[in-house]
Amino acid sequence: MASNHRRTYAYKQWVKQVMATCEPVCIRCRMPVDMALPRNSKWGASADHEPPLALTGELLPSMDGAGIAHLDCNRRHGANLAKKLHAKPSTRSLGRARP
Repeated sequence: MASNHRRTYAYKQWVKQVMATCEPVCIRCRMPVDMALPRNSKWGASADHEPPLALTGELLPSMDGAGIAHLDCNRRHGANLAKKLHAKPSTRSLGRARP
């Protein structure tokens, strides 16, 4: 079974640093994030990173590109990214039709 890097002490410390230092505005929808809401609430705060870890392969992101996102916005972005990463290439020709 693969380990989940998001359960490591280092990652949890990164999340705490993001929550303590980043502006409470969602980096996905640009709306304010209510930091008083529980973190598991749809509109609660979650630590996010741009570019996404799925693209960079980093296990622990830097604070550059770190920000706060609504949990729902973060999940939606991740789901859309997963769809794009796992999409099958199109079999349609993008060029002109052959004579």
